[in-house]
Amino acid sequence: MAAKNWVCDPDGFLQPKVGTSGPESLPPSTVFAVFKDTVAKHGDKSALKFKEVGPGAEAADVEFSIWTWSQYYAEVIKFAQALVALNFPPHACLNIIGFNCKEWFVAQFGAMAAGGIPAGIYPTNGPDACKYISEHSKAEVVVLEDNKQLDKYLQIGPRKLPKLKALVVYNEEPLEGAGDRLGIPVYGWSQFIDLGKGVPAETVEERIQAQLPGHCNSLIYTSGTTGPPK
Repeated sequence: MAAKNWVCDPDGFLQPKVGTSGPESLPPSTVFAVFKDTVAKHGDKSALKFKEVGPGAEAADVEFSIWTWSQYYAEVIKFAQALVALNFPPHACLNIIGFNCKEWFVAQFGAMAAGGIPAGIYPTNGPDACKYISEHSKAEVVVLEDNKQLDKYLQIGPRKLPKLKALVVYNEEPLEGAGDRLGIPVYGWSQFIDLGKGVPAETVEERIQAQLPGHCNSLIYTSGTTGPPK
């Protein structure tokens, strides 16, 4: 049987092609395995630099905070534990909509650690494009920057995305009553992370070890300027 060149199913496997010499001859690895290897080698080195700018503050007046690779990894595992607590299965999709920030990266790698597939949504996308991507990717969780982004899902309305289990808002507390309007939980960031406190780290590690280089790692959509995102 000829080797497959593509798969469509989220849990599909595609045997990586390896060259005979040079960099392409190196053994295939997963993105998360490379991440773990970096943590092991450079755990005490700086990984992320960010500013926590509170209400009314100016970014120029706020000092940078730093996470080491070990701190970064610990936050990623906490996020993955919360996903497991929510019964987020391997190969399920998680959407992220927001601008560049530490929570975006934690959600991205946290989804990978839970065996899932992260897929970003442009912050400028409207409700129709958000619905299209969440529906097409079969997203079970959507992580949102703020209530402005949450409002797009409120406009989509309840039960329009049957796969969706929960929304998570990270830059502010979610709008009161949003969960009741949508018929699913809408968590603030800390509240969501707390869900995973009872999940053993070993459970997440089992999901990490089950990943193979031929599995889908992430989905990247176009902005949908001239039609539905692709």
